[in-house]
Parts: sequence; C-alpha cells; structure tokens
Amino acid sequence: MALLPCGNRGVHPNDKCDGIAMYEYNLTHNASYVYEPSGVKVNGKLLSTIDEPFAALLTDAQICGYLKAFHNIDAASINDWDNKATKDAKDALILANKYVCKYLKAATCAERLDDTSPSFDPALKAEFDACVSPRAWSNRSCQCYTPSNNNQVVDEPEEIYGCLDPTADNYWCKKNLGECVDDKPPTGIKEISCEYSIRVDLKNDYNFCNNKFGCYPDDAPYSIDAPYEVIKYKNDGSLPAGHFESISAATKQVIETINKKIIEKRNGFLFLKSAKGVYTTGVWPSELVDDFAKALAVAELKTKNDDKDDTFPFQRVTIFNPASEIIGQFSIYHGTDRNGETDGITELKNHTSTSTLNYRLQFEIGTPLLYPEDEARTNKALKDDMNIIKYTVVDGKIAKVSVNEEKVGLINILKEEPIGLVKLLK
Repeated sequence: MALLPCGNRGVHPNDKCDGIAMYEYNLTHNASYVYEPSGVKVNGKLLSTIDEPFAALLTDAQICGYLKAFHNIDAASINDWDNKATKDAKDALILANKYVCKYLKAATCAERLDDTSPSFDPALKAEFDACVSPRAWSNRSCQCYTPSNNNQVVDEPEEIYGCLDPTADNYWCKKNLGECVDDKPPTGIKEISCEYSIRVDLKNDYNFCNNKFGCYPDDAPYSIDAPYEVIKYKNDGSLPAGHFESISAATKQVIETINKKIIEKRNGFLFLKSAKGVYTTGVWPSELVDDFAKALAVAELKTKNDDKDDTFPFQRVTIFNPASEIIGQFSIYHGTDRNGETDGITELKNHTSTSTLNYRLQFEIGTPLLYPEDEARTNKALKDDMNIIKYTVVDGKIAKVSVNEEKVGLINILKEEPIGLVKLLK
C-alpha cells in the first residue's frame, strides 16, 4: 500500500519539498531475504527510531529529505517493498512518515504567492493579481473579498502563532530557521502552548495493571521499559519549571516510606540470601529507588497525557530486571483530586501473589533463606498452594518439588481456596 502524501506538503507544481534532495537510505534483508525494521536505515537512522520527539526537532528541509526517502523505499520497483518487507517494517515506515508529516508546516499565503518559493501556486497568484479595488486581498484567509465599507479597505496581516520558549521542542525559531535574529523571533507572534520532550533513562522494566496476581509483559496493559522512555507534554504556562523532577521526588518519598516499613516489620516478602531488588530487609540501593521513582513519574505523566479520566488508573506494578527476574511487586494507592478522580500515587504496599512467587523462585533454585527459622512456615504456605507454587524449602534452600507433589497439590486446590501465601506474609 503506497504511502499517502502529506496534506501540508502540497503537490506539483507547488510542492513544498520541490528542489530538496532525498536523504540516502539503506535496506538490508535478513537470512530469509525479507526486510525487518532493524534492516532499514534512513540518513543513518534506524526506521524505528524516527519517532515523534525526533520529528518535532526537524526543519522543513530535513523533513522533506526523509519524506522523499520514505516514498522511494515504498515506490522504487528495485526494492520490491510490498513483497519483501515484513508487516512490522511496513508499519514502521507508515508511522515514521506520519510523524514527520505532522511537523511539516503548511505553506503560508505569502509563500504560495512568492514565485521564488517551492510552494509557489500560479493559480493563487492569478487570483491575487485579479483582486483589484473595490475588492481586497486577505493574507489570513488567502483569498479576495469585498469589504463591508469600501472606505476602509485594509490588507489584513496574517496572524502568526508560535511557542516562545527557547527550551521547547516547538520553539518558533526552531521551526522557522532563517526568520529569527540571534535566535529571537520577530515581534507580534501570538503565543501558544509549548511542547517539551524529556528522555528518562531506566535500568529496569515496569509493568502496570489491575490484576491481583501480578503484571507480566505478555498481558500488562501498560509498561515503562528500559533503556529509556520519552515523555512529551504541553505546557500553557500553568506547570512549574522542573515539573517532571518534582513528581519524581514525590514518588521517591513514597518508595522510601514503604522501604522503612519493611525494615521495621521484616515481613511482606519471602527473603532470600540473594537479596535481589526490593527483596531485602535493609535499605534499598539508591540506584533501584531512583529508577523506580522515575518510572512511576513517567507513568503518571504519560497516563495523564493520554487524556484518561483518571490520571493514574492502575493498582499494581511488577518490576523486572534486565535478566527478566521479578525484583519487586507492589499495590498502588492514589490520592483524589477535587473532582473525585484519582490523582497521583500517594502510597505503595508490598504485594506478593502465588503467581509472582512461582515466577520468582524459578530463578532461585539452591538459594538459601535469609532466615532459616522461616523454613517451616514457608513450606506450609507453599504446600497449601501446591497447584500454583512448584517449589519448596529443603535444608534451608529453595528446591523444585516433584511431579507427584504437584499433582497432589492440584487435587487439594480443587477442594478449597488456598490461604497459605496470606499466612506466609503475616
């Protein structure tokens, strides 16, 4: 399916990209001789990395270079894109085209009337030349009109809108190169909301859901993943400077509070000598706390920017490290705004489900309990939930149960509701 042209680009002879060179691209097929997203580069950038935050910083000339390359990838017969590209590659091309199209400014009326501009429109220029008194020409509507009072014929100036913050993605001078002096826009521009992008580097993956059994990558409705996330938000002047940092600092306090409670009570989790993630009775590493705080702040901002009714609609978070091990799971509690809608994260509580413990222990075969005296009650809990939990403690170390024990547990669980894990955590 051919790419659709940008609506704000125009078509020949008044194509905004006319005369601008196409960026070079490189297609590399895989072992099956098909193109995957990882095998497509334009101007040295992987196709999958040409996202909205990247496109927002491009000039019109750069956007045109990318658009022409996208079109050539799709249309050149030598590429055989329709037959050789995977669905993921085709979707990535369409998405990249959509992003850069979004940030190509439509030609102004003045540009369409300028015979030296790539956007010159001969038909419009003919209308302009034919627009004589008593009629008048409006640059704002880009058409000839009849004034209500012939004695007050005014050539209305075209209103210009733009963001006036130099640190913003859509700062007027960034989008209108060559029209600013010393990076300062001309006077008379009417200010609009500014757009900002923040890259947040992360070490771990965070899955959010409302499932009491935990949030897993395959079915979690929302995730914040390493190595980084990009937040894009608008500010009409109502948000303070350092908005993201202030949210991150607030979530860090919430995390440190639950850490102190676990240290004081020494319960809520099964503690092992491997002490991975939050599964320790001591103070959590600052790197883990900072990473968790940033992830919660990203999730708060992103769900709010998605225009959900609730600013943070999730009740659980499960944390995975780069080795795909679960290193933490919590219940999330929210505050409410004056309309009664959830508004921000105010409290975390340690949470463990049979499913989570089962997943976690598969990486811990042979690992000793941190507290050997916990062996009896740990085994009691694991035995109660034998159909789900497939591990036990032998001589103070985690071991996998036999197939026969698993079958017995499954029969038991059909008779009554498991309660062992609840006992373990109290």
